[in-house]
Amino acid sequence: MPVLMQAVSSRGTEDFAPGWIALSDAEWESLPTDLPPHSEVVVTLCTGWQASECHVHHPALIRLAGRSIVRGDEDWKQGWHSPLTQNMHFEEPVGAPGFGIYPPIVVFGPDGTGWLTGPTSEVASRCLWEWGPNKSGELVVTARLVPWGVDGESRSRRCEGWFLKHFQCELAPSLFDSYNDAIARQLGLTPAQKNPDVGLTWATWNDGVFRDIDYDRIDAMCAWLARELPQVRWVQADDGWAGPAATIENEDGTLGMSDFGVFYKPERLKGDPRFPGGMRAVADMMRRHGFRPALWITPAVMAGQPLYLEKPEWFLTEARLNWMPEMRFLDFSRADVREFVEGALDLVFNEWGFEGTKLDFWTMTFEETNVRLSEDGPTAVEWMNWFLAQIRRRIPDDGLMLHCIGLPFGGPWRSKYCDHFRYYADSEGSCGVQEMVREQAVWAAYIAGLYGLTRFWGLNGDGFGLFDHIQLPADEHRRWAAFMLGSGSTTELSGWLYRKADHPGVPVVRTVAAHAALGSRIELPGYDYAADPVLPPAVWLRLDRDGGRLIGICNWTDAHTDIPVPGSGMWRCVLTGQVVEGGQTVTVPPRDGLALVLA
Repeated sequence: MPVLMQAVSSRGTEDFAPGWIALSDAEWESLPTDLPPHSEVVVTLCTGWQASECHVHHPALIRLAGRSIVRGDEDWKQGWHSPLTQNMHFEEPVGAPGFGIYPPIVVFGPDGTGWLTGPTSEVASRCLWEWGPNKSGELVVTARLVPWGVDGESRSRRCEGWFLKHFQCELAPSLFDSYNDAIARQLGLTPAQKNPDVGLTWATWNDGVFRDIDYDRIDAMCAWLARELPQVRWVQADDGWAGPAATIENEDGTLGMSDFGVFYKPERLKGDPRFPGGMRAVADMMRRHGFRPALWITPAVMAGQPLYLEKPEWFLTEARLNWMPEMRFLDFSRADVREFVEGALDLVFNEWGFEGTKLDFWTMTFEETNVRLSEDGPTAVEWMNWFLAQIRRRIPDDGLMLHCIGLPFGGPWRSKYCDHFRYYADSEGSCGVQEMVREQAVWAAYIAGLYGLTRFWGLNGDGFGLFDHIQLPADEHRRWAAFMLGSGSTTELSGWLYRKADHPGVPVVRTVAAHAALGSRIELPGYDYAADPVLPPAVWLRLDRDGGRLIGICNWTDAHTDIPVPGSGMWRCVLTGQVVEGGQTVTVPPRDGLALVLA
């Protein structure tokens, strides 16, 4: 019988104080008490099975290795690497930051049974997983819950919950239901409290424009949206809203990031000819057109900013983002830093009047394994919750928070504060790259179909739209639409659509907006979650809160393919008008897609 053990390890010693031991063939949860200072929780699952005879599932396998299940004694880091994450995180323990991931681990034994185990709280720590054979060849799974703190040491904080379940089934969505129930109880949330239908957002970033934005273009876009797309309720000014006087110019001479350093000496934000009335005028203009205003922000600071040069003691010494090493991250344990942060948030939400935000490049401040806080007290993750709460208290109860970067697998704890989460790359950087489109579909399959995380918050697949500099073919545009609709990933639209009135893709954008739905349950009929390698689903079944249903059908191949249509009755493709019958197959052209509703 497998044994789950908790121990408390004193830093720098090999002494372990026994905590609790569970022998169970049912669900089990524990709420341990506070831990001693400078300690970490070590949870070990001793399976009793030979590692060569059992298998392991963890989201990192999908995210990094394009696989779902590996043998217990296998070096899973060999072979295929993700086109998005590539080799960036293979040197760290599974669950380490950089790209935070959904943490439970599943072990399948040779006797047809298995175990699912993982934390139900992210209050104080990161969960780092390791697995492999012990000296006897038996599979041992270890989780270290380390609440990073002052001088990199863990502190006197608690692991608020742990979950263990014995099961007799394959890798299937039902396996995760009770685990998600435990997390919801820990958060004190019900599905009705989360994932509200806040409507669609149009954002400025994707169209080859990036930071090249101004008042007049946003004004013209708002006027077009108000006339043409009633489903859009939010307009978001993305990165680029701060002018050259406040930002650090890129090496190619283009406008730099609107990082948190722009709030230091805020007089530098005045006089930007692109926004002559300032950002308050932008928010008011969005409201005047009938939209709710949102603004992109990041607590990261570029190394060339006066804030970093003049106050280096405000920053974490070693925390870095590996593909943007010029970024610096604030030390929230300092009272003067928190005072500065609150002043910046007051400016954005209270003085300028923005009601929502896209929060980007921010998790590194709180997740990095080498964080060294300068002041004793709460842990980095607890300061993360403080930061999110500070934003939430400054926006309306029905305001919008989009969690961006660093969380592609959507661990649900932060849904207490955030409404949507971005789980893949910028759409214009991926929608025209076949390998990346396929990978995004795989990620969505596990996030929505297997883990069921749409019960906590909305999947944001980034902006669906039209990008002139990409010229996506019509068939691939339809497949992208079918995927975004079928996976429930449509929360955001992109592209300067008011300039493209005669573009043949505009009707597709209208259709996607008209048929988007948030908070739907996603099922993948006939999909094999344990396939090796993992493949993107051809069929997506979206079950909406209002009882509606939509089927997304995607041909990921370069050949005409017969794909089964689930259910019964007649279905109509909202993208082409084609009518097909449930229970039959439909021949889909290469790289094309269908989005079906009941005829």
